Amino acid sequence: MEGITIEMARPEDAFDLRNVMKRAFDKESRKWLTGEQEEKDYNIEPPGYGSVDRMMYSIHHLHTYKVMRDEDIVGGVILTLTGRSFGRIDRIFIDPSQQGKGIGRKVMNFIEDEHNGVRVWELETSRRQIGNLHFYEKSGYNKVFETEEECCYEKRIHKNMSGGGNGLVREYSDQAHSEWYGANLSNISVSNSNIEKGHYHNCNLSGSVYQNINFRKTMFADLTLEDSTISFVSMGGLRFWHTDLGEDRKSISFTECDLHTSIFEQCDLRDVAIKDSQIEGMTINGIKVRELLDNYEGIKSS
Repeated sequence: MEGITIEMARPEDAFDLRNVMKRAFDKESRKWLTGEQEEKDYNIEPPGYGSVDRMMYSIHHLHTYKVMRDEDIVGGVILTLTGRSFGRIDRIFIDPSQQGKGIGRKVMNFIEDEHNGVRVWELETSRRQIGNLHFYEKSGYNKVFETEEECCYEKRIHKNMSGGGNGLVREYSDQAHSEWYGANLSNISVSNSNIEKGHYHNCNLSGSVYQNINFRKTMFADLTLEDSTISFVSMGGLRFWHTDLGEDRKSISFTECDLHTSIFEQCDLRDVAIKDSQIEGMTINGIKVRELLDNYEGIKSS
């Protein structure tokens, strides 16, 4: 296809990529969703699809590509690769003005050519998006799971895999109730697996990456999280208890976070700075902060 190129996205592309993605998903939202929807359809309106910061995260931590027509960004695709053999298409989006011109097909072919070691690709899409269902099935994807809201697809590319020793690939292996002691599992990759109720004790997990993980009702205790990053996380009901800032007293940063109705009790907040934040209803020892600030401004201006 003349004039179309696909290349790795750079941080300076985040704003334009966000704009293209937002236009694409907003079009889908207007087409498939109605005001009568009781629950959000996260395949049509994925979390953070209007956020530049979320796009920046994808560029830095996932495999994010931009689709160019001449000098203009007209689409993008975001991938999560697990090890060498498993890949997930998190998002693929084409500017509405460029849809129906075969660009999506070119992107799908690019993905498989660029990552030709991957032998299983997967993705999810809304059941409402009939066009998507036909597109993915025509691209060789098979439906493996379906609910009232979404369809899960998988494409297997048959390759000769070397077995045994390092690089062993296991699928659908039942390891329930197994125990590992003194094992070397460095650089292990785990995807689409059930590891609920696992017990990890005295293990070195430094440098590990956890993405798209269900941690509901999980206990984290006696951990060192210094210099770690927690981003785009749903923290409803999460409790921080008996935590500190480590030996070097490195500060914690909360940026663009929704802390509505949160409680800080018996905490050391010396030298804490709160900037450009919504503080309506916030109190310190029962005193409303907004009233304190209003009184302060009144005294300062008098």
